[in-house]
Amino acid sequence: WRDDERAYVLAVNIRNRPVSASISAGGDWTVAESALGPSPVEVGKGVFKLELPALGAAMVRLDAAKDETAAIQSRIDAAAAAGGSVEIGAGDHHIRSLLLKSGVKLHLKAGARLIGSRSPDDYEMDLSALGCGKNVTRRWSNAMIRIVNANDVAVTGEVGSAICGRNCFDAAGEEGFRGPHAISAFGVTNLVLCGYTVKDAGNFGIYAQGCANITAKNVTVLGGHDGFDFFGCTKVLVEDCRIFSGDDCVAGYNNRDVTVRNCELNSSCSYFRIGGNDVLVENCRGSAPAKHPHRWTLSDAEKRLEKTPDGAGRRNTLSAFTFFTGKSVKKPAEKIVFRNCRFDGVDRLMRYNLSGSERWQNGLGLAEVEFDRVCAKGLSIPLFVYGEKECPLRFRMKRCEITFREQCAELMKGAFVGELELDDVSVSGAERLFLNYKDMQPAVKITSLRGISAEIANTDAQFKSKSL
Repeated sequence: WRDDERAYVLAVNIRNRPVSASISAGGDWTVAESALGPSPVEVGKGVFKLELPALGAAMVRLDAAKDETAAIQSRIDAAAAAGGSVEIGAGDHHIRSLLLKSGVKLHLKAGARLIGSRSPDDYEMDLSALGCGKNVTRRWSNAMIRIVNANDVAVTGEVGSAICGRNCFDAAGEEGFRGPHAISAFGVTNLVLCGYTVKDAGNFGIYAQGCANITAKNVTVLGGHDGFDFFGCTKVLVEDCRIFSGDDCVAGYNNRDVTVRNCELNSSCSYFRIGGNDVLVENCRGSAPAKHPHRWTLSDAEKRLEKTPDGAGRRNTLSAFTFFTGKSVKKPAEKIVFRNCRFDGVDRLMRYNLSGSERWQNGLGLAEVEFDRVCAKGLSIPLFVYGEKECPLRFRMKRCEITFREQCAELMKGAFVGELELDDVSVSGAERLFLNYKDMQPAVKITSLRGISAEIANTDAQFKSKSL
């Protein structure tokens, strides 16, 4: 335990345990006796043994004296009876899980902060009275704020308001560490999210499934996992938001009529991992590297901490756009458009990979993707466009500027591209247009292509790519 890094982690882990211990600059233990519990016992020169409770015991249930859940929930229930708002005043308000209901707006006044419990068990909620299915009641769907089968619901906030998930760790959660979402919504119609900040959610900033008419404006997401996730939703608008996530910024599939506009993006995975019909991304800016690490890359000890150590974890942005589909998708997605966007420092502009090697692209594909007035600078990997024979991809790029930070043989590689159209496209750092892995040849229409050869090279080599 003289290793600086491991000693540091151990010191953090026991800080709030019934033990008092510290580490000197030289890496040696100095031990203070504690009447509250065991102290390290020296078993050899400079070697100490410490018997700690089970790791789960570190996640202390919310102190009843601080718990405002019941008081806030009673106000929500009263507002639901008549329709109205519940205002949360400035200061820290410690909660477990709240259930919003139809006709209720939860409004956080300036400086109001909802502080989540660090114990995942505090988010268990009995929803049997609502007749919910297993997908809604399973532990994965837990959240600080839950909305189920409701209409006309809003969560709004003023300057300095926040929903703080405290990186709640759940050993029984997804991937063995993910905790509750900040907000989860199932079967909700007319949902407004506006003005607040989500900090360090145990999982997603917002998870919405089977919802309609969602508007998210001026919401900030810092850390946690995905910022916004939508599944099977219709008419979604995400506008004027800042999403600095520890995973994807905006994700989901099987959606229809989704617009993401005027957003600032920063991700340690993909800015967009998305599929669906009539998806439009416009006037967005993405930067890299990520401010927050991809939480899967943290050590087990780091995942358990409330505050992520500076410099921990992987922070490069893997992709601006990664297609998302699943086995439940019944029809191919129709069209996704990126318009007037800028992405700086991201590894790849696009990843569309139906070759079978992609975990989250194991369903039906996409008919058409279009990049219009997109500037992507500092790429290091070609675009991947591997479609499917039954639904070849139509790829369109116009008025775009693409720059690689590392020299690449081609702008794009893949297979089963039916149409390839480029108009007023400038490329720097690549040699040729496309490396094709299958017999199908795309129908090519090039109006203006600068900086690279229009060559399409064919290969019999096996297409290889690791899943993102």
